[in-house]
Amino acid sequence: MKKISTLMVGILILSFSINIGAGKLKVGGWGAPSTKFTSIGDSNPFSKNNEFAFLIAIRGGVMINNFILGGGAYILANKVPYDCSRTGVEYGDYYNDSDGWGGSETEACNDFKDPDLDFYYLGLLVGYNFQVSEIFKIELLSLFGFGGINGGDYDFLDSGETYNQSFFIYEPEISFLIVPKKFFAIGFNISYRLPGMLPETDSIFYSAADLSGPSFGFELRFGYFNFKKW
Repeated sequence: MKKISTLMVGILILSFSINIGAGKLKVGGWGAPSTKFTSIGDSNPFSKNNEFAFLIAIRGGVMINNFILGGGAYILANKVPYDCSRTGVEYGDYYNDSDGWGGSETEACNDFKDPDLDFYYLGLLVGYNFQVSEIFKIELLSLFGFGGINGGDYDFLDSGETYNQSFFIYEPEISFLIVPKKFFAIGFNISYRLPGMLPETDSIFYSAADLSGPSFGFELRFGYFNFKKW
């Protein structure tokens, strides 16, 4: 996977260099509500220990000669239980609570039997759009950013959310676009999350392997699709 990621980055840089030096610039841009269907919880994405995850996102970018520079933000939309077996704390287990206070809203696994898992990430998008035909396009995108995961069933913005973990993320993606009009496109994509700065095993909370995995996405793009023809 690392070799594939390096190859994709190399292709994007080469494409950008060729297009910038190819004459008159073509400039456009787009924004999109987006969805991703994936899983969280185990190094094997097809394991029974994995939980289905539905991510919603807002993405957008500026196009310069089919080279794309933009950003995206993703958040978990469905209920996924936090795996409390990773923390050593169980529901109502006041004596083993790491802070010793039990019900003081400082340990989600102690206060709730199945606390919700919170998961999000956001970052910079770079990519290139290949002109297969007037309507059909293939696009290579890469997201570079950061995110967070925690177990918390408290009120929104309450300080009680616990087991906070932060990570860097790299997510290469290939998108298949149908562009019937110059201001509208339908996209289908396949991507793979590669989190970093997390433990390599599941010995403590969630590991990089637990959060990595494939995603299948769909989005509706709106904007000005001013592609440069080859």
